Amino acid sequence: MRGHFYNPEQRFNIRLIGAVNLFLFPPGLQAPTTANKLWALGAITNFDMSYRLGSCRGKWIKRPRNSLHLYAPGCRYQTDNPIHDGELTSSWLTFEADKDIPLLEKCNEQHFAQFLDPEHRVINLVNQCADACEQHKDSGYFVAHSVLLQIIDRLMRAVPNEDGTYAINKRLRKPKTDQLVSKVHQYIIDHMDEVIRLEDIAAFCHISVSSLSHRYRELTGKSPLQTQTFARMDRAKQMLLVGESASDIAEQLGYSDVYHFSKAFKKHVGCPPRKFIQQNR
Repeated sequence: MRGHFYNPEQRFNIRLIGAVNLFLFPPGLQAPTTANKLWALGAITNFDMSYRLGSCRGKWIKRPRNSLHLYAPGCRYQTDNPIHDGELTSSWLTFEADKDIPLLEKCNEQHFAQFLDPEHRVINLVNQCADACEQHKDSGYFVAHSVLLQIIDRLMRAVPNEDGTYAINKRLRKPKTDQLVSKVHQYIIDHMDEVIRLEDIAAFCHISVSSLSHRYRELTGKSPLQTQTFARMDRAKQMLLVGESASDIAEQLGYSDVYHFSKAFKKHVGCPPRKFIQQNR
């Protein structure tokens, strides 16, 4: 079995209220706003602005473009948007959440957090959430809500900066070592019914046979051919349990005959195919 069961005590109630894209954002000083019972998340892309928290006499702080502001319930804030001739693009969403949601840990004592998102990893999701609300109205709720959950997950994974802001994680590329394992597995699955040679796998991965053997064993603890055997036996178990005969399985998995398949199966699993079926009916 693969998967995971979550503790009910770790679940949190989250409910999307609304999401909008603003393309004609009003310039100038905006009235102070207090996030009461709702959370708010605002994203800006093509302009810088100023904001302040708490008192209207507070210090103005520059907010850079390509950033997100998270306002938890109880946060009081005010914005001053630049005068402009063109369009200022901004996206907003509001949602309800339990008081003890872990996202609150990202916020400071004023119930506020700023996230820098130069790659638009979360900003694009906020736009996507707003688009779903606009295009599908009430029928798009579940789509928009699923996007909200992705947004919250990525905000939770944001990395703190020295200045108190957070950086949205960049796209992580798989290390070359992981790519090697993935390529070997891909080749094995695609050639499950064939006699595989190390030379063929090495050519597919564009490395030498010696490098393939050494690096793959170092990463997995097995040789590529051992991995093929494990993959074949896992497939054989599935086929046996759905009623396919040992002779058909031997042919489909590339064994010369049912005798060699049964011998390999017993060596790997610990019992012959017929006994395996009896034990797992």
